[in-house]
Amino acid sequence: VHTVTHRVAGGEHQDRHPASRRPESPRDVEAGHVGQADVQHDRVQQAAYSLMKPEERVALHLQLGRRLLLDQDEAQIKERVFDIVNHLNLGSALVTDLDERELLVRLNLQAGVRASQSTAYAVASTYLDTAIELLGPEGWALRPDDRFELHARRVECVLMAGDSSRAALLCHEL
Repeated sequence: VHTVTHRVAGGEHQDRHPASRRPESPRDVEAGHVGQADVQHDRVQQAAYSLMKPEERVALHLQLGRRLLLDQDEAQIKERVFDIVNHLNLGSALVTDLDERELLVRLNLQAGVRASQSTAYAVASTYLDTAIELLGPEGWALRPDDRFELHARRVECVLMAGDSSRAALLCHEL
């Protein structure tokens, strides 16, 4: 478990060691042998992950999300926003620093906007729900413009996802 989680937490960017990959010949493709090492590796990772305690998983996701943010410029963050936000959201229970929480709010907003631009409205509303939750009641007092933007975008996404009754309820929050 330690070896696999250490590899993951260590920030290796390559999912599989090159030596573990077999060259793919036409015979391998025809016989259906392509990717068997990948499947076995994925199962080992899943097994290691399942053996971790829930609080270790939360910490691991937070660490992974933070590593993904390191040394990234704005364009790279925009490109990988879903990967980054998904890990940070899974670890958000451990985020106590207000600046980091605000960053996570902005990243969730960015992910929500990007998802809605791809017409993935249900996914977008989930990111926006998370942003609103992370901002919390004290954040609303400090950032009323953000509050309105987040709520308006969430209502739009919920409505476009086909949940008109929830959208009507959310309108009352505006």
